[in-house]
Amino acid sequence: MSFLRQYFVLLLGFCILSVAAAQGMGGDITLAPAFMPDPQELEFIAGGSVDAAATYGADSSGESCAGFVASEPDHVLTLEAGELGLDSFGYLRIYVTSDADTTLVIVREDNNDFLCNDDSNGTNPQIEVDDWPFGTYNIYVGTFAEGELANYTISFTEIPE
Repeated sequence: MSFLRQYFVLLLGFCILSVAAAQGMGGDITLAPAFMPDPQELEFIAGGSVDAAATYGADSSGESCAGFVASEPDHVLTLEAGELGLDSFGYLRIYVTSDADTTLVIVREDNNDFLCNDDSNGTNPQIEVDDWPFGTYNIYVGTFAEGELANYTISFTEIPE
């Protein structure tokens, strides 16, 4: 293979990895108010090597981040106005179900504000907000124990618990 061809293949691979890194590795989701079906669900594998407590500390509500998450987001959530023309998304509950002890960190892309939760539903996390700003959010699903990986389902619903 010629040098130029090798360089092109290497450059193409780098571009593909860069695009993949900008997207959630477990799948992305875009929601508008009154989405259907409700809930929307995605599945992936929780865990990673990044200590959420050391990286994020505590969120604006005082909730301490916990567990170990991946260095790249598991999911990218985009909240859009849709056809209703609202000022914000309104109520949204995001929750994880897994057989393992999982944690949740949600980071708003435009200002790096974040929310954390651990153990709202047994050993599974949940974050609910009454007035989500429209925008893009990086979602990290971790495991409480370092080095542990676990299958999970993350659900998005407008239905209060």
